[in-house]
Amino acid sequence: DDFAEDSLSTLKPSGRGGHTAVLIDNVMYIFGGNTVEESFDDHWRIDLNAVEADMLSADIDHTSLSAADGSQADNGWGRITPRGRPPQARIGHSCVAVARRMILYGGRNYINRVFCSGVYMFDVDTQVWDHIEAEGSSFVPPDRTGHAAISHCNGIIFFGGLVKGAHPQEEEHATSGTIFLDLLGVNLLEHAGIAA
Repeated sequence: DDFAEDSLSTLKPSGRGGHTAVLIDNVMYIFGGNTVEESFDDHWRIDLNAVEADMLSADIDHTSLSAADGSQADNGWGRITPRGRPPQARIGHSCVAVARRMILYGGRNYINRVFCSGVYMFDVDTQVWDHIEAEGSSFVPPDRTGHAAISHCNGIIFFGGLVKGAHPQEEEHATSGTIFLDLLGVNLLEHAGIAA
C-alpha cells in the first residue's frame, strides 16, 4: 500500500478547517487545511466501505464518524504518502474529482498569507502528484483563493474567489471572473489515459 494505516485505528487527520475533499469510488480524499497555528500539506483518505452503515448516526465531524453507541469508527482512515510533485500547504484551494484523479487549484498559505499558484493532479491509483501546465500555451491561471469549482464536459470551471492585485502595491480583491480549464487543451485527458 502507498498509504499507512494504523492497525489500532488511532491514525486520523488532526482537526482542521479550509481543507478540500473529493469522493472517488466511495473513498473520500482530503488535502490541506489549517489550524490557527499551522497550514497542512498532508493528504488523507477514508474508505467509506470500511465504516459499517448501520453503525452510523447523523453526528459526523471532521476527524471521525460517530457510531450510534458513541464509539469512534475511524478504522477506514489512511495517511497517503504521495510521490511526485505534491502541492505545498494551503487553504482556500479547490479540488475536483475527474475520473480517478483529483485536480487541485489555487489557495494560499494560512500562516504567511502567500497565494499558492498552479494546478496539480493526483492519481489515486498511482498515488502520484503532478504539476500540470498547458502544453504550448502561455496561459497560466491567476493565483486565487476561496473560489468555487465544478467539473464540466472535458474540463473544470472555476468561479470567483480572492485574487492578488496585478502589481505588488495593489490589494487582493474579490473577483467574479470565471476560468474554464480545458483538460483536453492541457493534454491531461490524453496523458492520463482518460480520453474517450
